[in-house]
Amino acid sequence: MRFLPLLGLVFLLVSCGRDRVPAQASFYYWRTTLALSPIERRAMEHMAVKSLRVRLFDVVWDLDKIRPESPLRVVPDTNGYPPILPVVFLRQNIFAKTSDISALANHIIQERDGICQDGKLLCKGLELDCDWSQSSREGFFELAKILRDSLHSRGELLHSTIRLHQFHSPLFAGVPPVDRATLMAYNMGPTDTTDTHQSILDLKELEKWLGSQKPYPVPLDVALPLYSWAIQIRSGRPVDLLQDVSAEELDTLVWLKKTSSRIWTAKEGFFLHGHWVRAGDHLKAESVGAEDLEKAARLIRSHLPPLADREVVYFDLSERTLARYDRLALEHLLSILGAAATGNNQLGVRSVLRL
Repeated sequence: MRFLPLLGLVFLLVSCGRDRVPAQASFYYWRTTLALSPIERRAMEHMAVKSLRVRLFDVVWDLDKIRPESPLRVVPDTNGYPPILPVVFLRQNIFAKTSDISALANHIIQERDGICQDGKLLCKGLELDCDWSQSSREGFFELAKILRDSLHSRGELLHSTIRLHQFHSPLFAGVPPVDRATLMAYNMGPTDTTDTHQSILDLKELEKWLGSQKPYPVPLDVALPLYSWAIQIRSGRPVDLLQDVSAEELDTLVWLKKTSSRIWTAKEGFFLHGHWVRAGDHLKAESVGAEDLEKAARLIRSHLPPLADREVVYFDLSERTLARYDRLALEHLLSILGAAATGNNQLGVRSVLRL
């Protein structure tokens, strides 16, 4: 990751430390094979990451049964890895397919324990990722209660992700029975084919969903996007999402012609990251710059009560995303979303000494 001159670094971190205790940094890891590179390890060490949120598997309905899909494979040599907060993604339709929620909870715990033990990972707690709706809420909340009780018997906590629409209308959407939740401040509605709309992070949409309401009844961490993608457009409609594709990469491809500030048109057919792009298809690149991340962090801070141990979870950890952002800019977001300081500015000095 890039470094700025030390003098400026000291000035900024000490200044931030005077009035705010920085939030803690964390990352999501969403690949199906866990193998941290030296660059990824160093980034977590420099940002004092205390836990890594790793997707272990999805729970899906397939072939007339509920089963785990795409379970995590752990490459040996996990020495030095931080503690893991396992994440399980739940598809909504599973709750319409089963009435035995207790059995589902047991399967999730057993699968979690098996992956963590086989991979020699230090796992603590569990995070559920489910975009529940009115039809799936009852089943999801029942599952959360059972898992929460099971984890409490081990001295562990249950987490859940919260989409913006769920945060905005807790009376309608309900509040999950979990110990802690993570507000996902990205994916602002459907993908759009216009050059102006940003579907990963749109500040106007974010402000609308944050709205004015009473404090959310569960302690909230905050997830921010570091990823990029390209929306593949054909005949005026989105047909696919090409993950981890940036505008800088599209600029280098000889098969494409840039037709507007964010859109490229294919001059001939070619493969991009395993996806076939037809001649005449359009690719719209989307990503989030550091300036918009800072604006989003300030906006979120104005709508959330302070929390001394809040985590800012960056989605997601990879060498490509780390190369795209200056570490100082990411640490600045931690200061913005931290709690009010009660002591002197030693905190900023400690941040410098970590480097």
